[in-house]
Amino acid sequence: MRCSRFFMFLALWLLCSLFFLLYWIDKNFGIVTFDQLLFHLKMEAAGVVDVDPKLVRNFLRGVVFWPLVIVIACWGGAYWLAGENRVRRLMRTRNFIFALGAWLLIFAHQFGFASYLTQPLKEDFFSPNYIDPRSVSIDMSNGRSLLLIYVESLESAYSDKNIFGKDLLSPLSVERRGGLSFKRLEQMPGASWTIASVVSSQCGLPLKSMMLFDGNKQGQNLASYLPGAQCLGDVLKAHGYRNIFLNGPDLSFSGMGLFFSSHGYGETIGRAEWLERGYSREDMNGWGLYDRDLFKETRLALDGLMAKNTPFNLTVLTIDAHGPEGFLSESCVRSGFVGGFESVLECSVHDLASLLDYIDKKGWRDRLTVVVVGDHLAMKNPVSDKLEKSGYRSVFNAIYQSDLNPSREVVNNFDLFPTVLASMGARINGGRLGLGFAGVGPDAENPPENWQDELKEKVLNNSSMYDSLWFSGK
Repeated sequence: MRCSRFFMFLALWLLCSLFFLLYWIDKNFGIVTFDQLLFHLKMEAAGVVDVDPKLVRNFLRGVVFWPLVIVIACWGGAYWLAGENRVRRLMRTRNFIFALGAWLLIFAHQFGFASYLTQPLKEDFFSPNYIDPRSVSIDMSNGRSLLLIYVESLESAYSDKNIFGKDLLSPLSVERRGGLSFKRLEQMPGASWTIASVVSSQCGLPLKSMMLFDGNKQGQNLASYLPGAQCLGDVLKAHGYRNIFLNGPDLSFSGMGLFFSSHGYGETIGRAEWLERGYSREDMNGWGLYDRDLFKETRLALDGLMAKNTPFNLTVLTIDAHGPEGFLSESCVRSGFVGGFESVLECSVHDLASLLDYIDKKGWRDRLTVVVVGDHLAMKNPVSDKLEKSGYRSVFNAIYQSDLNPSREVVNNFDLFPTVLASMGARINGGRLGLGFAGVGPDAENPPENWQDELKEKVLNNSSMYDSLWFSGK
């Protein structure tokens, strides 16, 4: 009898936790697709220890502790008011199954599970539209070096004075610094979280989880990340470039370091490496190195790289504006940035602008193409309500190269692969790589009419060619 009551209590707590889990995900991350959820569950077991401890504590409190308190209170209250027999009748198996079924329906709706299941029934969009970079002639003989900076959750709406009272991104303005910014950088399916955004912009393809019921095979391939794809680092390495990646957080989370090391990056540095280099955990936020220190290290790296007469690609990924609350360093507070999440963003933008000023002062603009792009649209954060008022939301993008003109107003994540290369001075025969169309340069290519809509509707459909990129070597 006691054993049955224990399992009854455990089942109630589990069910209550499942409902709280849905609320917790929505509160902390906003819209999350089933494919994104599945990817994290299957690919990030090794990186869970590198998640922000504050987020972990928030999860334990919201999904484990409070459901337990509620169930204990309801359990005790029900016994006191109705008696044991009444409670046991309420907890019959059919009632529990009904409640679990209700949760599954909510879960399916919340994460688009039905759409995920119907993918195999839809046409293979990827195979006939993907351009393998190995089949394209790319001339890098006049290519400049590259500084590519992904800024956490940076989107263009932060410049809206009507919403924020001032332009929070004015220090990065291309009108002020020279260069170009596409009016809209549309976020595509399979590119809405950090590692997915990096893969889509570097390889011209979406990131999606493989094989719902067989995680082992994809897990085995963690020895190499998308080994069948050729990406930005692969192209540049083949043309004699030195590729370096500087990451604020640990390289293990989401397989970030593995992706870069699998695709031409000979040096990858993250939280563990920063600790080895003398930073302490007290110098870091919950994820890793603060943006201010990361930009300082970027400046030091540029000093060494620019002193040599060899081409390079220095790729940087920040973290301070990560939701749900962001991270404001003590150094930023001492510099006068106080006032919540907007100060987090302003401090990061200020320090990035200082790095750009340094590059200008050194006179490196003729030898170095600088690209700054948000990794994705902002997820849930303290100013999400303001961002929603902006209407159309676009990922921030800027190419600080004065001799370029955009071929169109709208690009997407996949277009960044050929566009970044073209902005460096590369000649790309046909102007296409992966699913991307170059948006600048003499080889710029405009996509077909309704291309953006087709991508949004079909790019995650099942594809044997896409599958082969995970399970075949280069």
